Amino acid sequence: MGLGQGFIAGALVTFGLTYATAGMFRINAAKVHLESQAALGYWNNRNVPVPHVSNRIEYEYHDIIEGAKDLWNEQVSKGVGAVYNMRIGERTSAAIASLFN
Repeated sequence: MGLGQGFIAGALVTFGLTYATAGMFRINAAKVHLESQAALGYWNNRNVPVPHVSNRIEYEYHDIIEGAKDLWNEQVSKGVGAVYNMRIGERTSAAIASLFN
């Protein structure tokens, strides 16, 4: 590599690193801006009373048919998951492949 080519290669590497660093600075500056805006919002609203949130649990009433449907769906989901966990297709293709070896 000649002197001119080495200089150009070094300049390109330096430019690339500078460009990447500037991009990271922009990304970090945007994150810092969002966080500082959130902190400023908290500070400005420090005297605003917080609304009461009830800790009461409310239950929904389901009849026996809905309960049976829920149990059926749960069992079907478990069954499908068990079939997928058996990996029948992979085992079958491995058995067929072993026959031809």
